[in-house]
Amino acid sequence: HKPARRCRNVPGPRLALPGTFRHLLAGLVDTAGMGAAAVLGLRAALAVIGVRPSVQAVVDAFHKDAGQLLPIVVVVPVVMSLWPLLAVILKATPGQRLAGLTLATTSGKPLTAGRLVLRGLCSGLFAWLFLAGPAWSLLVDRRRRGLSDMVAGTVAVKR
Repeated sequence: HKPARRCRNVPGPRLALPGTFRHLLAGLVDTAGMGAAAVLGLRAALAVIGVRPSVQAVVDAFHKDAGQLLPIVVVVPVVMSLWPLLAVILKATPGQRLAGLTLATTSGKPLTAGRLVLRGLCSGLFAWLFLAGPAWSLLVDRRRRGLSDMVAGTVAVKR
């Protein structure tokens, strides 16, 4: 059993932080899952408003009546937020589970459902901000936490 790794100059408990490969694998799986959810949500919203799923049809519908595309603006972000909310059930996103990660608080306390919901909602929001969360976690934070982890006070650790 390897001792827990700790980033230098980072206060807090000793956590078994995973390497970049595990984070990258989890991020790729979760991005693919959220992308698939977004495509399915988009297709469902287009079916509801009666627009063919093609770029030209959407552009034509937008020019005809931009207000009719409101279901897309509502449905797609909601559906994309469902993927990170799976962490409430799994205690990690599907990608993190596949990579052998789980979520914990930065103080070592047990996770609450409220903290997981907050993290999931922030993950969905930050995914819309050009993947700011995953990019931040790999490039900036020493504990490899995304923006949603920072807001919720969580960190991904090895199981």
